[in-house]
Amino acid sequence: MTTKTATRMRQEERRKLSTKKLIKACLELADEFGMSAVTFEAIGQKAGYSRGLASQKFGSKAGLMRAVINQLHEEVARARADAHHEGMTGLEALEVFVHVHLNSLLKSSANRAYFVLFCSAIAEKSEMRELFAESHDRSKAELMELFSRGVEDGSVRKDIDVEQAALLTGSQLIGISTQSLADPNFDLERIETAFVSLIRTSYAA
Repeated sequence: MTTKTATRMRQEERRKLSTKKLIKACLELADEFGMSAVTFEAIGQKAGYSRGLASQKFGSKAGLMRAVINQLHEEVARARADAHHEGMTGLEALEVFVHVHLNSLLKSSANRAYFVLFCSAIAEKSEMRELFAESHDRSKAELMELFSRGVEDGSVRKDIDVEQAALLTGSQLIGISTQSLADPNFDLERIETAFVSLIRTSYAA
């Protein structure tokens, strides 16, 4: 490996690390203090960098939110892969989808922060709403794939409207997630059990 190539690799590693640290700082600030605390200056300071670096990397609040959303989708995809959902029936994979989503709210401040940011975007009627709508469309597409898989493998009823089932399931998860922010005593584990039971009752073949 040439010195120039090694230098480029180290630079790329540093860029990736700084991006991850800045996104982590953004999510921690949102989880603890809300959207108003998410400024490039605060993010840079919390991550140990300058305000200029955060601004340079993301360009705008919208650019920052897009990076945050993309990273969280990647993390959820990895969690689902770790559960080996690809080898499951469609119905089993749907249950994993629900578990990963709700478990992340219990164990990850990053995922709670996502819904803090989402609710802020709605309340403030900001341009960020479009980014969250795109994010939820991605989740809807993933759910549609799981429902379709279930129809094909016989674990899900063949008479369902796949798109509507995916939209309803995703919307219910969004509602559960935002309710968990509003109520500190909200029992996510109990809700997960009830929600999985509802999915089976509604969609199992």
